[in-house]
Amino acid sequence: MNPEQVRRLRLHAQHLDKKSPLKDAELIIRSMVGVNAQFYPAMMLSLCARIKGLEQSDIEAAIKQKGLVRTWTMRGTIHLHDPSDSDWLIQLLSPVFIKKGIIRRRELGLDEEKVARCLNEIHEILKGVGPITRVELIDRLIERGLNIDRKSQAPYHLIVRAALEGLLYVGPESGEGEQTYYYNDGENKQQSLTGDDALAELAIRYLKGYGPATQNDFASWSGLTRTDANKGWSLLFNRGLIKEIKIDNHLLWAEKQINTFEEGENVEPVVNLLPAFDSFVLGYADREYLVPEKYRKEVYHGGQTVPVVLVDGLAAGTWKYERHGKRLNIRVSLFKPIDKTIRELIEEEANDIGRFWGQQASLSYQI
Repeated sequence: MNPEQVRRLRLHAQHLDKKSPLKDAELIIRSMVGVNAQFYPAMMLSLCARIKGLEQSDIEAAIKQKGLVRTWTMRGTIHLHDPSDSDWLIQLLSPVFIKKGIIRRRELGLDEEKVARCLNEIHEILKGVGPITRVELIDRLIERGLNIDRKSQAPYHLIVRAALEGLLYVGPESGEGEQTYYYNDGENKQQSLTGDDALAELAIRYLKGYGPATQNDFASWSGLTRTDANKGWSLLFNRGLIKEIKIDNHLLWAEKQINTFEEGENVEPVVNLLPAFDSFVLGYADREYLVPEKYRKEVYHGGQTVPVVLVDGLAAGTWKYERHGKRLNIRVSLFKPIDKTIRELIEEEANDIGRFWGQQASLSYQI
């Protein structure tokens, strides 16, 4: 196998080689094990890149109706999930991030005793109301006699802890564009995976959605401890669910049933305009097959990413956009010159993003 084939397999796994119909939205989200949702507009553009003809209202309605949920999972960041995945993922991943946050919470005046009291009150508050903002939630906690510094990061860390305990989900944006939160009543709870079964499920789902990849990629993407990540990988190996793929001097892994592409097979070029924090760009510790080494600092900035232009699964540049009234100005910065066909495909993607935002796209280049 060669690097081009690896990239094609990854694009296919991520629904980036061909946009899928809206009816498959939940399938796409499940196959990605969740869509990075730390920044709401970026989450929407990640879905737009994968779903043909998607409208903002489609996702907003699904969130309001709890057909899709947002909470803190992989790497301790917010992801959009099918509800059938959220419960077991929280149970598997939250102990890691709860432990990591202990020192910071103490610095903010949230020792474990106080956190426990707050969680009990949050449970009671959210049970009786619809989605409420952070300010409203903290105000109600203070009314109940809990001393919380509104101006510090304490409210945020407290809400994250409540989500990691499975008490709440991130709700729809308020009219002022603020995050809201609502009670996790367990209505959509599925039979939960635990222990080794949960580790193995996360590992195989990662390979199906991001493979071919490495054990190190899985650990980095998931945020699991190295011990647990290694154990999850070993479970797949012992159960005969994965196979080796050798490429150059590297060893990658893929699910046993992966459908490979023939070398030299003639295919149409694929172009994607991926937003910041896209799950595809954050899905690997080893970025050799994703971003040329000389350009990695332009894409990755201390754990964050910028919007990326992908050409056949390889970063070919970055982009940004500004919204002005009915105009959407998209500026593409390329790493090297591209041909007419690729330019036309970039224009198609830019126009589709404009359609999604309800604006007329204006495209310019900087090389």
